[in-house]
Amino acid sequence: MTASLTSALGFWMLVMLAAGAATTAAQTASRSFSDSLTLAFESPHWLTIRGSPLPGGEIRVNYLEAYCRAGSTDADWVRHTVIPHRAGLIALSEDRRSLQLRDTLADGVIVEHTITAKADEVGFQLRAHNPGPARSEAHWAQPCVRLAAFTGFDPQGSDLDDYLPKCFIFLDGRLTRLSEVRPWAKEARYIPGQVWAAPGVPRSDVNPRPLSALQPDHGLIGAFSGDETLIFATAWEPYQELFQGVARCLHSDLRLGGLQPGETKTIRGKIYLMTNDVPALLARYARDFPEHQSGGTRVPTEPTPSTRAVAFYYPWYGNPETDGRFANWNHAVAVRNEPPRAFPGGDDIGANFYPALGSYSVNDPKVLREHARQLRQAGVGVLCASWWGKDTFTDRALPGLFKVAEETGLKINFHLEPFPGRNAQTTRDAIGYLIGMFGGSPALHRLPERGNRPVFFVYDSYLTPATNWATVLQKDGRQTLRGTDWDAVVIGLWVKEKEQDFMLRGGFDGFYTYFATDGFTYGSTFKNWPRLAQWAREQQMLFVPCVAPGYIDTRIRPWNGINTRDREGGDYYDRMWSAALGLSPELVGITSFNEWHEGTQIEPAVPKQIPGFTYLDYRPLPSDYYLDRTAYWIGRMKHQ
Repeated sequence: MTASLTSALGFWMLVMLAAGAATTAAQTASRSFSDSLTLAFESPHWLTIRGSPLPGGEIRVNYLEAYCRAGSTDADWVRHTVIPHRAGLIALSEDRRSLQLRDTLADGVIVEHTITAKADEVGFQLRAHNPGPARSEAHWAQPCVRLAAFTGFDPQGSDLDDYLPKCFIFLDGRLTRLSEVRPWAKEARYIPGQVWAAPGVPRSDVNPRPLSALQPDHGLIGAFSGDETLIFATAWEPYQELFQGVARCLHSDLRLGGLQPGETKTIRGKIYLMTNDVPALLARYARDFPEHQSGGTRVPTEPTPSTRAVAFYYPWYGNPETDGRFANWNHAVAVRNEPPRAFPGGDDIGANFYPALGSYSVNDPKVLREHARQLRQAGVGVLCASWWGKDTFTDRALPGLFKVAEETGLKINFHLEPFPGRNAQTTRDAIGYLIGMFGGSPALHRLPERGNRPVFFVYDSYLTPATNWATVLQKDGRQTLRGTDWDAVVIGLWVKEKEQDFMLRGGFDGFYTYFATDGFTYGSTFKNWPRLAQWAREQQMLFVPCVAPGYIDTRIRPWNGINTRDREGGDYYDRMWSAALGLSPELVGITSFNEWHEGTQIEPAVPKQIPGFTYLDYRPLPSDYYLDRTAYWIGRMKHQ
């Protein structure tokens, strides 16, 4: 069981156990707060929650800060987004525990609020009505909860992010402090801040602060007090977004969705102010917002591998114990103006990282089963096996690889490398050979939505002219695969900016980007991916963006430091995944599972030092971090 899965299961068990003890937990919290919460309201729209246990004695809420139009993500806040409104106090009970407000929007909509304070929570019941003849543009609204004093920070301090370690959302089944959230979006019309759009809310309709690619598990956002003894949390139904703002504030922003003439909508919300008991908080949240549980909170289970995730896999490693010699661990150095040399293998290998499994052999069934387990941990359902031609090391490794894949439910497709003599005709023969060998295996990866054909990636496809590819990939080619038993989904490599003619004339079914270095090629530069994805959709072609955790190959190419891309503690990988998932692709390529020579592997690495060299590793992250992070992103992809 993986570290993330263990923690996720622990999270869910705590929720379930706490549900049975919610009453006791609430009573304990009530005693701590001594029935002390009260309410106050002052113009223009400030709601104050007071209670002796609260740091500073109170929490102020800009309520409501703004009513907002749709199309707000990249729009001017004042000129486009905000709908002016007036707030009026209608009634406040003698014990200051019940308060009624009325908001009147510039377009005529009336929103009536009933706000009730209890021992350790404040409840909100809203009724929005459009009495006018025109549809209201009010789509969402902002209750802005100011938390500087609660979290223990100076509201006038210059560091607007100082309180982030106290704040949290729930990601991947775990409470995650905002200081630990990765990736953290940084670009928007207005900065800083962070927005998480609610499920089903268009990403064009949220706050114009940096918009995260992440989808929280549900609609609860909160913070711990400075001394960690108390919790603030808030939720609304329906809600538009979760938002961390620049006034040391947190929002769960409520959703109106526009109101037709004569239409009335009801909205409800909660602010929880209680002792630090996360399971009790979650139990109360589950009780108060059952819609969020069915719509977002997940019962963590072992990841189900996704056949939309394709990890490039290199079956070229061997060792003396299994193969009688080292293979590829003893990679040659691409020297310039130096005598040829190579690494010996064993402890000294041609890679900047060192594998947790050591210098393994892909012909060892135990290694293959461990790789299958790791791929399942990562949620990866397909591996793309590098193939260098018939009777090569990679070819001889395939039967064992397919055997383990059949046993474990993995799928395999092929990465056709530039083997000696490769051209369109010999590639056609290679496809026929591989389909002949493995076409009957349930482990062969096929795309049901594309005629149930097997899948082949062609590395460096540009080495062969498009006119040559057309002879085997176009329907009217003189040696065409199309309509034969060897017909396949053949995917070319997009390298330069203008590859459109090559892909169309060559007859490819789609294209992929492969390279791990952002900026190395036009295709691997992920700011170009939206354009490539759009063109692929127009041509009904498959676009496979490829994500990578980083790149470094300076042990085998000492002169290639310009293309090194640091892992940045996982941030580089997160940015690539975020860019890829923003396009809702059919497939995502992962470069790579185990290309150790180029430092792109997600396979676990360990610290190791040998005379004259210290290998890189993933610290302070755990050795299997990139497996779990891959599972995280694949989980996001499944919800697209």
